[in-house]
Amino acid sequence: MENIRQSCIYQMSNERNNIKIYWNYMIAFSDTCADLNNPLFDHECAEGVMDALAIEKKLIEECMKKLIALPGKIEEDYKLIKEKKIFKIPEITMNGIKYRVII
Repeated sequence: MENIRQSCIYQMSNERNNIKIYWNYMIAFSDTCADLNNPLFDHECAEGVMDALAIEKKLIEECMKKLIALPGKIEEDYKLIKEKKIFKIPEITMNGIKYRVII
């Protein structure tokens, strides 16, 4: 679900002509929720980051619901991954170990 959340934050940033919102979230999420010693790829951690950055959670949640409700949206993402080898799932590699958000 984090990839959908990030997509919505990116969309909101573009609508407000302030891409810094998106990048600030990505950096804070990485620093806070993707800590090598304690990776917390979960809803609570993401909400904490949004709170810290004053991102309107309700607006993001509404966007997420809309994206999830689109027929075939999630399947479309996975089809791109498989066929075109386009990876949209957040993933980091540290010391040769891959960490991914589990959807």
